[in-house]
Amino acid sequence: EGRKTLKLNPYSDEGYVLLGDVYKEKGSFEEAKTEYKKALTINPTNPKTYYKVGDLFEKQEKYNEAYEFYKVAYNLDYTKPEYYEAMNRIKGKLK
Repeated sequence: EGRKTLKLNPYSDEGYVLLGDVYKEKGSFEEAKTEYKKALTINPTNPKTYYKVGDLFEKQEKYNEAYEFYKVAYNLDYTKPEYYEAMNRIKGKLK
């Protein structure tokens, strides 16, 4: 699905986010991070992508990095409770 979207529109952040999701589900975290960063290069104001990168770092127990990405997601769209909840969930794990 992600590759199909990229073929149709290589300048869409959506395809890179979808590829990042696939890699993350497979446990290929470095590949997922690469795809998410491509998406952020195209659309640096998409809070959902920042949230997904935060989740990726949280799964790797990189809590400081996760918190920073969750915080950006929240600052871009404070109406999504999951962004705020994610920040609070890992606050106690920060170093």
